[in-house]
Amino acid sequence: MATLVERIRTKLMANSTLLGMVGDRIHALVVPQGSVYPVIVLTVLGETTFNTQDPTRDTNLCQSSLQVDCYSERYEEAHAVMARVDSIIGVLADPNDLVTQRDVTLDGYEDLTELYRVTTDYSVFHGVEPVP
Repeated sequence: MATLVERIRTKLMANSTLLGMVGDRIHALVVPQGSVYPVIVLTVLGETTFNTQDPTRDTNLCQSSLQVDCYSERYEEAHAVMARVDSIIGVLADPNDLVTQRDVTLDGYEDLTELYRVTTDYSVFHGVEPVP
């Protein structure tokens, strides 16, 4: 089974409007040096796994905190990218795949890199393979 970041990245990459905004610049944890902006960074902040005890499911349930950061040289562009991201992952509601809930959105500015950042945290409920 793919990681949560891989699953979210796949959903984002399937959206042609978002691809027109960021191309394939959707990364886990860090922005690679020399990146062109805007860029999206996906980070799992924590996970809690629940044993479902349901014989009809071949996975356990997991609640993850996912942080999505959109970086840009322009404030408006960072917000536009995040709005598109939220329209894709902020509405996931398939109990057999991913269910999301937006928790908080924050604005920021990185003095060192001179980049604007919009951060949104999501609660994501999803299946994970049980540990044997």
